Amino acid sequence: MSEEFASHKILLIDDEVLLIELLEMQLQALGCTTITANNGEEALQKLEANADISLVISDIKMPVMDGITFLKKIRDQGSIVPVMFFSAYGDKATLKQAWKEGAYDFLEKPIREEDLLRKVKTALLFGKEYQLSGRTGDQEKKSAAFMVNSSVIEKFNHYCRTKNIDTNQVVENLITRYLASGN
Repeated sequence: MSEEFASHKILLIDDEVLLIELLEMQLQALGCTTITANNGEEALQKLEANADISLVISDIKMPVMDGITFLKKIRDQGSIVPVMFFSAYGDKATLKQAWKEGAYDFLEKPIREEDLLRKVKTALLFGKEYQLSGRTGDQEKKSAAFMVNSSVIEKFNHYCRTKNIDTNQVVENLITRYLASGN
């Protein structure tokens, strides 16, 4: 169990109970707390009741409310929590729509544990840096637009480690410049 991730809550959304149980075990071993929902509608209630959720991991295709509709609704409500989708369906149109709505990243079923943990760690670390920057109001919305997918972040982190560069300072400088640009 990692102390580094012990303060994080992850909301898992899927109608497949066995998959949710497997993801829960893997994420709890990482030290995270998990909350589960069977569909997007139930997930909206869980997210509203747990404002300290650090990450959402959701299936795209579910009964009652699908993952993309869930994402649209939380973005319309102003939530900037990273949402990572998983799906067995490689439908490019659906994935493109999810990106457009603000999806953070994707996992393909069957989900490999090493992919899950790598992407979750990156999302949680990036989300923590974002929260520490203390953005509010319009700045928060602009900063949320600045967020990029995890593969870019992983490359950035690797580059900074190899050059012995403080990633916290670089991210803060980039966000400050972006906000100052008026975009």
